[in-house]
Amino acid sequence: MKYTKSSVLAALFASSATAIKQTTSAGPDIFGPNGENYENNDPNYDLSRIGISITEKGKGAGCTAPNWATFHWKSILGDGREIENTKERFGEGQITRPDTITVGSRQSFHCFDLAFPSLKAGDKATLKCPAYYAYGGAHTISPLSDFTIPLNSDVTFEVEMLECGEAPHAQPL
Repeated sequence: MKYTKSSVLAALFASSATAIKQTTSAGPDIFGPNGENYENNDPNYDLSRIGISITEKGKGAGCTAPNWATFHWKSILGDGREIENTKERFGEGQITRPDTITVGSRQSFHCFDLAFPSLKAGDKATLKCPAYYAYGGAHTISPLSDFTIPLNSDVTFEVEMLECGEAPHAQPL
């Protein structure tokens, strides 16, 4: 049987005219507009690759670039191993210190630079970050448990925003 260009095009258009109704019985996930307290109004492609689930809403200022953000965070691998935790960084019973970065300046994980403008002071959130926005292919050792982080591992960050929107200012000499 010989196919002509017009017969192939007619067959394509005829088959695409029927719509497929897709339904799901699964609950909402963190990657879509159905996730609990999830709101993504940013058309940025990079941000669409990060799952943001706000577990506790804050009422403070937004974390916009190039302002500072002060926060505690914990990083967890897919198998449940904890990589780093700012609340346990200096050992049991010692004073802990949150991290402070300038949002959007690549001072920390690129995942933070992309996700933090969606957060406010007081927010507690879970960020599901692909490997290339976290540790990537770098050979890295966990500072907590002294194990090698597998290359190209996706990482979940649990973030607690303490302060946002503080403009960078000169430190006294």
